[in-house]
Amino acid sequence: MGVYTFVCRNSGGEWTAKQHSGEIEASAATTYELQRRLVAAASAADSAAGVQSSFSMVTPSSAVFQVWPNGTMPSQTSGSNPLEHTVNWLFRS
Repeated sequence: MGVYTFVCRNSGGEWTAKQHSGEIEASAATTYELQRRLVAAASAADSAAGVQSSFSMVTPSSAVFQVWPNGTMPSQTSGSNPLEHTVNWLFRS
């Protein structure tokens, strides 16, 4: 399992997420529920013994969420820092 990185945005009270460089998408009324749905989707797409996650607010209406296998860190699984890359991408959009 690699790192799953999602760009999350809030519009009209609904949080939506799209996988950066992938096809997984989800939406929910709260960030908590959005994270639960994204963990479930990433786990279903690429089974692992367990996962860890990180949710980082970028602005009040945008965030980056990452899911990765237990026992590793995102930079260990991808060879670079996907959070930094995604935050840079988010602000270019």
